[in-house]
Amino acid sequence: MIKNEYKSLRINNIFHDEDSLRRIIEQKFEDTSIASWEKDIYAFIQSWISDQDFIEVNTSGSTGTPKLIKLYKNVLINSAIYTAEALSFKENENALLCLPAKYIAGKMMIIRAFVNNMNLIIKEPSSNPLSDNHFNIDFAAMIPLQVSSILKSKDVGKLKMVRNLIIGGSAIDPNIEKALKDFPNNVYATYGMTETATHIALKKLNSTAKHNYYHCLFGITVRKGSDQCLIINAPHISPEEIKTNDLANIYSDTQFEIIGRKDNIINTGGIKIIPEVLESKIKQFINYNLFVSSLPDQELGEKLILVIENSVKDLNCLYTLWKKLEVNLEKHEVPKRIEYLDSFIYTENGKINRRGCMEMLKP
Repeated sequence: MIKNEYKSLRINNIFHDEDSLRRIIEQKFEDTSIASWEKDIYAFIQSWISDQDFIEVNTSGSTGTPKLIKLYKNVLINSAIYTAEALSFKENENALLCLPAKYIAGKMMIIRAFVNNMNLIIKEPSSNPLSDNHFNIDFAAMIPLQVSSILKSKDVGKLKMVRNLIIGGSAIDPNIEKALKDFPNNVYATYGMTETATHIALKKLNSTAKHNYYHCLFGITVRKGSDQCLIINAPHISPEEIKTNDLANIYSDTQFEIIGRKDNIINTGGIKIIPEVLESKIKQFINYNLFVSSLPDQELGEKLILVIENSVKDLNCLYTLWKKLEVNLEKHEVPKRIEYLDSFIYTENGKINRRGCMEMLKP
């Protein structure tokens, strides 16, 4: 059972105690016109203020079939407190909820508002949640797709005014990092997963304090397993170490970088390729969303394939691209095929659904 002080919440500047929350939840559920994204918010609030000591949450499904896992409320409260300490939250500051509440990132924004007495500003999850926002935002969590959209819009000034912006869910494109480096307020990349109640580490992306790697939140340490994957020691989250499938470089027991996913590794002709590393090289001279995958091959076992999100398939551009790949990459890194998709499939937290996209390429 959670403490009573974590059962009241200010939403869009209106304070609700537990009884008020129950009434508004009932009203929302009776309203047949309510959008599903908003209903998800109040369904979670109902779950949070219940006497049940855990919540259930879906994983994103970016690397496999989504699954339902159980997280205890005391763990989520600890996570919210640690984030507040790291980012110096103050009571009644405005926290923007613009991520789907059916996944952990959206749920944690609601929990942070409960635990840290913040004013929760609710916006429909969209590519630009700042387009019709008139609140001063002290804290916001977004995915890279949202940040990219805002950077290209007239609302970029609003983004610069967010006091603490955290970006997670998928890798951040180097062009986005470059655009954020001179922002006046705090901008961080986050590392975490559903099983760790979102982020366990932050990486500063702007100002002279910019970091090249992730720094763990207080009380959390990391190490690398024999398979080169990150292992997390977070006693406030789990009494046991949390094993990940993320390939990592470790600089200390609290500092690390992620270089790719173990389950994405491609073995082509006996040479192991980490797609994420190769993708970062290719992105230096291709300004499109892309990913590297593979197809079965009799001689190589797996042959590299580059998939680009672009509806225009110009042969001259394709020839130029091949030349750039041959000049800038090692011989074994050059894809054997280039494929185009008009539009990628994305998970709701902004990750490219690689498996889904590859299915679309099947004849």
